[in-house]
Amino acid sequence: MFNENAIRWVRDNIGPGDLVHSRGTIRENSYENCEGQTVHDMTLAATDFDLLHKKQAEA
Repeated sequence: MFNENAIRWVRDNIGPGDLVHSRGTIRENSYENCEGQTVHDMTLAATDFDLLHKKQAEA
């Protein structure tokens, strides 16, 4: 997520165990570093992110 308002909303409203729906893109890349090793990297970028259900408090 690259929108500061969306990032703030997620930080303020989403917690561990909450059920969420996310939509976005996955980008895979590889390159050779200065030591000649192939480095693989993956970027996950969310374009939509919604809270579906808050985790119920344990009794």
